[in-house]
Amino acid sequence: MMMKCAHRLAIPFVLSCVVLLGSFGGCAKTQQMHEPLKTGFLEDYSMLRPGQEGEALLVYKNQKVDWKSYDKAIVDSVTIWRDKDSPLKEEWKADLQQLADYFWDKLVKALMPNYKIVSKPGP
Repeated sequence: MMMKCAHRLAIPFVLSCVVLLGSFGGCAKTQQMHEPLKTGFLEDYSMLRPGQEGEALLVYKNQKVDWKSYDKAIVDSVTIWRDKDSPLKEEWKADLQQLADYFWDKLVKALMPNYKIVSKPGP
């Protein structure tokens, strides 16, 4: 009888420990790069400025743009590019595409109250 009671208590305890230990992996600290790599993706990096708190390391913003004059937006599909040495595994491709599609959908929905989403530039 005592053994049966101890066994009933042990299962929830072990499951709780497994869940707790598994959650520690989600709390692992990530690190921001100290110096951004200039890979050649952009021809000219001189227009980038250092990002502020909460921004990317390098940022480009055209201060002369009058955003209020725009009423349409083109939102290209989100693509994920992998370098040949990328740690992203090929079997993650479908999951990554689903994540990219989800981001695109959320971006379009966030813009829709203020902009008409179009597929071609024009007035």
